[in-house]
Amino acid sequence: MYDIIYGIVKSVIDEDTFIMNVTEASRTNEYNYNKWEHIRVLDLEVLKSGVTSDLGVKVKLGNAIQGKKVSCTVRTKDTYGRIIANVRLAEI
Repeated sequence: MYDIIYGIVKSVIDEDTFIMNVTEASRTNEYNYNKWEHIRVLDLEVLKSGVTSDLGVKVKLGNAIQGKKVSCTVRTKDTYGRIIANVRLAEI
């Protein structure tokens, strides 16, 4: 089972990396997380009007997720300390 963290996207670094203010975490998480985490998007899923759309990794994040609440299913951390995660955005 993977850890899940939730938060608000503070800033977008590039097409697949952003900084998130972690506001809550799943009670079953194995690890603790910092208040601010760098997230590298493995996969991005957007839920809009009950329809799921898989936008894939190379989507330009930009204003699509800036300031939005997301959930991240943590897969691993990379050599730079970024969290590699599947990201879910409730709506755009």
